[in-house]
Amino acid sequence: MGNTSVIDMKFDNLEYNKPTLNSYYYKLYDLILKKNNETEVFNKFYKYMKLFLTIYPNENNINITNFKYDGKKLFEIICKIFDSDEIIEEINKDNDILKKEKNEYMEFINNIHYITSNFDNLYSDFNNNTEFVTKFKETINFLEKKNNDMLELTNTMQSLHNSLKKLSDRITDVANTLTTTINKDDEIISESELMEKK
Repeated sequence: MGNTSVIDMKFDNLEYNKPTLNSYYYKLYDLILKKNNETEVFNKFYKYMKLFLTIYPNENNINITNFKYDGKKLFEIICKIFDSDEIIEEINKDNDILKKEKNEYMEFINNIHYITSNFDNLYSDFNNNTEFVTKFKETINFLEKKNNDMLELTNTMQSLHNSLKKLSDRITDVANTLTTTINKDDEIISESELMEKK
């Protein structure tokens, strides 16, 4: 089978026959290189990561060769998205980011470096890779938490947008009612004034 991984073989059965993971990987990589819409890149990345975690839900019964192949690709994408000098510089300059958040991000970056440096050193018995497994789980947990935070923020913003739309509609209704009332009052006053002038 050559370089075909477990994910490549199983991807066609997931999410309504989407392209193989290799194809998906290259499209995602291309999006990153073209610096396309960040939201699109993140959405596609999280789908890609979800697929990886579906294939490798835990460290039990893992084919280490396939895991290395697929994991290297996943972490190459993670590095391209999250491990850039620009992001780290921005985080360090931004005074609004709490020290705890900066430290969490830097730990995440250190974990990425450790993982990418140690894929080739994994033992066949995955359970003997304690430090790797710990850092891998911490990295995935960090990414899932950030994704959940973004989804929560998106939902909050959508809820706020909906509330503002309702408020805007209500203000428009009140303004239209007032305008109609004022116009009627103007007509009444005009008629009254005309009657008085006669």
